[in-house]
Amino acid sequence: ILPSTGSGIGNSLPPFVMPLLFILLVFVATFGIISLRRSSPESENPGEDLIPEGSALMQGEASTRRMNALSTEAADETLSTNVNRDDVEAAIRDSMPKLDLPPLPGKAAPPLPPGGLPDGWSMDQWREYGSEWLKENSD
Repeated sequence: ILPSTGSGIGNSLPPFVMPLLFILLVFVATFGIISLRRSSPESENPGEDLIPEGSALMQGEASTRRMNALSTEAADETLSTNVNRDDVEAAIRDSMPKLDLPPLPGKAAPPLPPGGLPDGWSMDQWREYGSEWLKENSD
């Protein structure tokens, strides 16, 4: 035993007792926390708290409920990988932006001939003189 230099509980005990008391205290606290968590009334699955008591969704074992939720046979549904072409075209058409632009100021251009603008013509020229070209070349 070492000579005592002061008063207090730490000075009157052998040096190995204080670390043992600390380890024992940590062990007791850990055991207490674990036992409190095991005895808490929380449900095993927190998602089940959202389902009202007595609901048909709570009937049976958890594994049976899971299989019924994932099954499409209960609703007589079938999954298909085929897509109707009309549905695809309608989806594409609906997803395109709709531009409701006001008409351009000035004179409206006549419709272009099937081959596009005549060689050497600009769109401005076509807007002004295109109707005359169509009359002359409609033969």
